[in-house]
This record gives sequence, structure tokens and C-alpha cells, in this order.
Amino acid sequence: MALTRAKGLIGLDIGSSSIKGALFSFNGSIPKLERALYLPTPVESVVDGGVVLPDVIASTMNNQWAKAFPIRRVNVAISAKHSVLKQFWLEPVEGTPIDEQVKWEMEKYLPLPVEEMQISYQPLNETDTNMEVLAGAAPIHILDGLLRVCRLAKLTPVAMEIPYLSVLRLFMAWARRFPQQAAHFLIDVGAGQTQVVFIADGVLSFVRSVQIGGNSFTEAIAANQKLTFEQADILKLTQATLIEEEAAEGQTKAIYTAMLPVMNQFAQEMQRSLDFFQSRSNTNLALKMLVCGGGSLLRGFPEAISQAMGIEAAIWRPLADLPHNDSAAVTELFPLLNLAAGLALKENEKAVLGDLVEKMGISLLS
Repeated sequence: MALTRAKGLIGLDIGSSSIKGALFSFNGSIPKLERALYLPTPVESVVDGGVVLPDVIASTMNNQWAKAFPIRRVNVAISAKHSVLKQFWLEPVEGTPIDEQVKWEMEKYLPLPVEEMQISYQPLNETDTNMEVLAGAAPIHILDGLLRVCRLAKLTPVAMEIPYLSVLRLFMAWARRFPQQAAHFLIDVGAGQTQVVFIADGVLSFVRSVQIGGNSFTEAIAANQKLTFEQADILKLTQATLIEEEAAEGQTKAIYTAMLPVMNQFAQEMQRSLDFFQSRSNTNLALKMLVCGGGSLLRGFPEAISQAMGIEAAIWRPLADLPHNDSAAVTELFPLLNLAAGLALKENEKAVLGDLVEKMGISLLS
């Protein structure tokens, strides 16, 4: 698909519970968030991270797109659940294309046969005898579902990207304005899953997707209170808390008790991720834990994860720290827009990231 040269790029995040979009303007290397879009995802149109009703999603976006954005060029996020991202060294074999060697190495990590996967890679470092590669992959049928949405919505997909790279791009844009000598443990809590990203010395060190998110807490409340998912979600946003002292009695106590096993399981998965990172990292930098995403808005969430892991968790709101349009339509969406914002920065990433861009050049198109 030929790329157009129209100015601007929309970061498009089609999630299981919401559709988000973001658009930046640039003053030199400084990005400014200008516009944003938030729409509920139509019920059962995205299942297990894959698009199943592209026409319904496209219709929903068509109704609002022109009001939100002046362009239709997009960088689309692939579900973290279906994304594979690996870093490894190859010993090039004479007469064998590097593309083929990357496929052979990636095959051991893929959930489907290699011919059913789209694979892209980026050389990182090279010696006289070896090449270090960052490779990404996703199922072709997942990409095709997203492409159908774009076609039906009259959008032009410039790229489709593994979300970990988008989050890293946003982190680096933020960190360059607020430099900190630390290793960062990012916990991005979405509706259906959580992305775990470790960054040390400006390098993506470890990524993981955990199948626990904001919906997991809603489901626990729904089962405990015998409510529909929608009713339980409203209750979660208005009454639920993970702070024990605030859940003294009655319904609030019952909701807290219902959510506690989910929180404990979530903390165990985060601890497993941290243990793995520390077992393979040689950094001496202090560790900082940053929490973001819509699922982290549950009252008491940062305090609960801090207490469980013994590490202070700070709320990460990078878009509030970067230049932005002050309209309520934009600022109210800050906690939900991280992935869409990271996607939107792709076209200007050289200006934002400098030489680091050479280590992030993976995008997938079917």
C-alpha cells in the first residue's frame, strides 16, 4: 500500500472497550498534543484482541472522525496479546538471506505457523561475525481485521505497530524533557490486559502482556453483586476502592473483598515480571514503577500495587507533562491516550528520539 505525503498522522488504538485516537503538531522536536478521540467500542466487535465486526467499528468511527481529525492517515496498534517482540543475535550464513534467518529464529516463539504470521525486523548492532536483531510478528488474520476496518472507514494505514514500541516512543519523548537516572517499570493497565514494559538506560529491556486488566475487576464485582457487566462497571467507577480503610462496611466492603483476589493475582504477575527482569539485568540504576492506563484509575490501585510489591508506584501521566491543547476534550482523555499518542509520534520520531529511532523501526502491514 503506497504511503501518502499528507501532513500529520493519527495514532489509532482499537481496544476491546474503547477506540482512541491522537494527533500531534510539532514545533521543531517538541510534540504538542492537539486533538484526541474517544469512542466506546461496539459490543462484541473486538473479541480476544481481534476484530470480528469491522463494519460496525468502521461505522462507529465514521460518525465522529471528521469532527475530531482533519486527516485520515493512521498508525494502528496491534493487540499486545497477539504481538511477539524478540531481540536476539544471528550469525549470518553466506548465501542465506537475513529475512530467512530471522524467520527461522522467530519460529520458535510464534503461536502460529510462520506462514500465517507477518514478521518485520530491525538490525540493532553488527560485529564482524554476528548481527543483533529486534524482530516483531503478528498473525496475518489480526492485521487483516484491522485493515478491513481502515478500508471501510476510509482511513489510510501508514503502519501497524506492536504496542510496546509505541509506549517506549512516548516514554522517551517524555523522559527527554524530564530526565531521570533510573530503570523504569511501566505498568499500562488496559481494559482486557496489561502491558508490562521495562526500560533501562533508554533501552527497551523486557516486555510482557498479562491477561488481567480493568475488566477483571469489573467481572469480580458483577459476580459478587449479581449485576450485569455494565452495571458493575459503573459501580467500580463510583464506589469501588482498593484502600481497605475506605471499605469499612456494607456494599463497599463486599466490593473490596470481591476485588482483592484479582488484585493479589495481578500483584503476583507483576512480581514475576520484576523478578525476571532483575534476574537478567545488569543495571545498577534505581527502579521506578510507573502506573498508567484506564484500568489504573480504580481508586486505590497505585497504593495497592505499591503495598503488595514494596515499591512506590507513581501515576504516569506523560501527556499532562508534554505541551498540549488545553481543551477539556483533550485533557480529560490523558489517562487513556498513551498508546494512541505513542503511535501518533511515529512519523516524527527521528526529531523526538534522535539516534534511538534506529532501534525502533518495526512496523507490520499485511
